[in-house]
Amino acid sequence: MKNVMTRAWEIAKNAVVKFGGKVKEYFSQALVIAWKEAKSTSDHFGYVIAGQNETMIAFVLEAQEGLHVYPAWNNRNAQYELTYQEGVNKQTGKAIRLYQVETFKTELEIVCGAKTELMYIKRGVVTFK
Repeated sequence: MKNVMTRAWEIAKNAVVKFGGKVKEYFSQALVIAWKEAKSTSDHFGYVIAGQNETMIAFVLEAQEGLHVYPAWNNRNAQYELTYQEGVNKQTGKAIRLYQVETFKTELEIVCGAKTELMYIKRGVVTFK
């Protein structure tokens, strides 16, 4: 819940910069967007945003056997697999992997066994297909 509220404030502040006005004018719609992001990304390999700024986004995936993250353009070439840091989620006790990528325009292919998903990051907004 805390992540949803924090993300809603980020969205509202970005709207103020882009369109002008006050943060509270955008907050209700920003909360809808943040909640939608949280619900739509919760089942994507345990995806969670760990941090974000203007140029980089850090996200966490649950560590699973056979999990690989590649740039979408390289056809799963192991040479270009994204590097990550390993850790443990303090709330769940599960092993996690922390990835950092640019927020401008990034397409990633997440592969785990037979399951494959494409993750699109454009101007800090993450979508899955």
